[in-house]
Amino acid sequence: MQFIAALIEHLVVGLVALLWLLPIANQLTLIPDVKIADHKEVLIAIGLPVAYVVGMYVDVFASLLSSFIKRALDAYGSTWRSKIFGAHLSSKNGKSYERTAKILKQSPDEAARYLLQLSSREKIARGVYLNFLIAAAVNFLLPTSKYYVPPLLLIAMFSIGVLAWLRLNALTDNFKTHW
Repeated sequence: MQFIAALIEHLVVGLVALLWLLPIANQLTLIPDVKIADHKEVLIAIGLPVAYVVGMYVDVFASLLSSFIKRALDAYGSTWRSKIFGAHLSSKNGKSYERTAKILKQSPDEAARYLLQLSSREKIARGVYLNFLIAAAVNFLLPTSKYYVPPLLLIAMFSIGVLAWLRLNALTDNFKTHW
């Protein structure tokens, strides 16, 4: 189960990395002008393993950036989560995760699966926000690429991605606390 989760996490993050890999490859003329439909089997056979490896590297750097962001926010104050997300992270006065944890204590296998899901979503979110940041920089530096995406749009997506990651991280930590 963990291998499949890691495979999916890294593939998703690696495929989102195409936002910045394609403009770079285009600028270096590594992409020939051919019809993709004529070579889709080759692209899949080569592209998926490359996406997986790129996803692993992005995940490592996203983990480092995420720990920096958390340390910076912790320096801001220990109550940053409630300042960003409100007084409670979940509905019904914050008791939802406490109830979920009590229920899942009866089934450790289900609890482990649930925590794996939370962790997996968090890893995908942090990888995606880093990809948006890199894509914004690449598209700013290479505005002539045929794969151009406006950097301002990518910065907005990065900001949304950071907030999504912070929320998912808070949910995971909240569940661990009540477990």
